[in-house]
Amino acid sequence: MKKKILLFNYFLEKCLNKEKLLLKTDDFKTLMLGLVTAKASIFRRTASGCSTEVTYLIRPKFLQEMFVVLCLDAVEHGDNLLGMFGFQKGYAFHHVRSSKEDFEDVELTAYLDTIYPDAFVLKKEERAMYAQIVGSFSEMRNSPYYGHLRLKRVAIGKLEVASFDKYTEMIDRAFERLCAQEDFLKMFLLGSKYDIYGVSAPYNKYIKKLDVLLEKNVV
Repeated sequence: MKKKILLFNYFLEKCLNKEKLLLKTDDFKTLMLGLVTAKASIFRRTASGCSTEVTYLIRPKFLQEMFVVLCLDAVEHGDNLLGMFGFQKGYAFHHVRSSKEDFEDVELTAYLDTIYPDAFVLKKEERAMYAQIVGSFSEMRNSPYYGHLRLKRVAIGKLEVASFDKYTEMIDRAFERLCAQEDFLKMFLLGSKYDIYGVSAPYNKYIKKLDVLLEKNVV
C-alpha cells in the first residue's frame, strides 16, 4: 500500500476516534459510515417559490475534503504535508449542478471509492448501522431524495496505517490544532457537514485559500 494511503488512513483513524465519541460504539464499519453520512436541509426552487427539504448525503469524498483542511493547517504552520500527495486543481459538480474549483488527489478519490462501494440493497445489519447513525432508517428512507441517494457500505474491516514518522507527527500537530476549533469539530456532526446548496463545510473552508494550497503543493 502506498505511503500516502497509509498516511491518509492514519488521519482517518484519528477521525474515527472522534466519531466514536458521538455514536457511542466501537463498531468499525458503523463509525466509518458515520464519517461520511450527513443530514442536510437542501435549498429547492419550485414553480411556486423556494423552500428547503431535509435529505441525506453519503459522500466518501467528504473525508478527503477534511484532509485538505488538515493539510492547509499544516502548511500554514510550516509543515509541507502536501508534499507526500498528488493534489491538483480540478473542478467538481455540486448540488446546484454548477462547476466549482476543486483540489483533489485522484488516487485518494479512487481509494475512497474502493473502501466505500455502492450498496444497492442493504443487508439487515447495514440498515441497523444507518439507523444508529441517523436515528431512524425509516425516516431516511422516506426522505424526498432517498431514491437518488447512493447508499454505501464499508468494504474493509480495519485500517492499515503509517508507522510513526515526521509526516504522522505533522498530522498529529495539525489535528490537535483543528480540534481546538469549533468549526472543525462540527464537521463530525450529522447535520453540520453540508450547506443548503449541498457544498461541504470543509470545501467551503479550504477553497478560500486555494491559492495557498496550489503554491505549497510541491512534491
